Amino acid sequence: SHNIVRHPDMPKYVFKLLWDRIQRKKEVFAFVKNITFDGGYYWVFANVTSSLDENGNIIGYYSVRRKANPKAVEKIIPIYQKMRELEKTGGIQASQKYITELLASNNTTYDRFVRTTDPEHKKKVQRIFEKMYEKGDIYKGKYVGKYCTPCESFWTESQLVDGKCPDCG
Repeated sequence: SHNIVRHPDMPKYVFKLLWDRIQRKKEVFAFVKNITFDGGYYWVFANVTSSLDENGNIIGYYSVRRKANPKAVEKIIPIYQKMRELEKTGGIQASQKYITELLASNNTTYDRFVRTTDPEHKKKVQRIFEKMYEKGDIYKGKYVGKYCTPCESFWTESQLVDGKCPDCG
């Protein structure tokens, strides 16, 4: 069984999109930051669909999660951060407006954006990040903390194993 506890870094709109789609019996893909019981986190690329009975009624949900591509997570983090920031003052609607306009201004859809194997994905994401950088949504800064370069993850002291990354040592 999977613990359904939303990580506080996750934009509420991502879950609204997910539930809206599966209620309409549509498949959805999403990058999801999950929280662990010890307060840590991990990223997944989730594929969620409705489970239907023989009459087409929703009787449950089916989710396949795989480890998210670290390079894709690196790109999605600033977008999710901006969405969460907007949700604090404007609610889910502000977050929805932001992502809708961001995708439209780059002539892409949510589905094409999250599917990293799509040939147009790299070009579109690059354009999105250039625009975000120009607007000041992405900036270079100095970060302090435990960072594992091979797995591109930040870790708290309590997550380290013998002072090393729990994933790759």
